[in-house]
Amino acid sequence: MPAVLNNIATTNAFQTLECPRGVRVQINVSNAAIFYQIGLNNNVHKADPNIIRELLGAEAKPSFSGDVIYGSEVFMLPKSDILSRICDSIRIRSAVAGVPAQVTITVWKAGEIVGFGV
Repeated sequence: MPAVLNNIATTNAFQTLECPRGVRVQINVSNAAIFYQIGLNNNVHKADPNIIRELLGAEAKPSFSGDVIYGSEVFMLPKSDILSRICDSIRIRSAVAGVPAQVTITVWKAGEIVGFGV
């Protein structure tokens, strides 16, 4: 069963969806722009920093929250998008202070997607 953050209003502070071993992320944003960050749990992946940087993106400026390493913030205008990437956590916040967006995020593991892994 996918991990879901359903139709929430963003705030100025990060709101987080934990989704261990996720591989596909669907983000639906309406009303206003957001920032999101993809996170990897270092205890799960036990990867060296170069591998983490590769998974998060070459331009990543990682930040830590407990055992999760987050990539750089990504700006997103209102739209729907699907990301095929490893993800243990995703966090979102309003792009403009005091201007909430309505957001739904769904994250699937490999075995939950027909034709994608086992």
